Amino acid sequence: MTQARVGTGTFRHATFTGNSWFFGTTFTGDVRFSGATFTGDVWSDKTTFTGSTRFDEVTFTGGATFRGATFTGDAWFNRTTFTGKAWFDKTAFTGDARFDEATFTGDARFRGATLGSEPFQPTFASDDKRDDSGQSG
Repeated sequence: MTQARVGTGTFRHATFTGNSWFFGTTFTGDVRFSGATFTGDVWSDKTTFTGSTRFDEVTFTGGATFRGATFTGDAWFNRTTFTGKAWFDKTAFTGDARFDEATFTGDARFRGATLGSEPFQPTFASDDKRDDSGQSG
């Protein structure tokens, strides 16, 4: 699905097999992916989430890119597992952004991401492998 408009959606515990394209899609209501599994790469670049968005306890087995995405409501990625790259470059979070107990085993990047009008600077439990921008190093 690319450049689509989707209202409120619930994809809880769904399995997305293969690559998933949400490039340029606008979710106009609350959307729930909690407990879902993505078995391939996920492209959500330039996607807009206008309601509350939940990716809690999601497993991304491939890469997950949210470059240039906009979250105008709360965006929660609590207890989410990113096994491939997790790129949030230039992502705008205007609501609450939470990554409590999220696991990043691949490259995690938040370059140019913002929380409100401030730079979004996540902290990692093992900051010895990441710099201030979330870049592995």
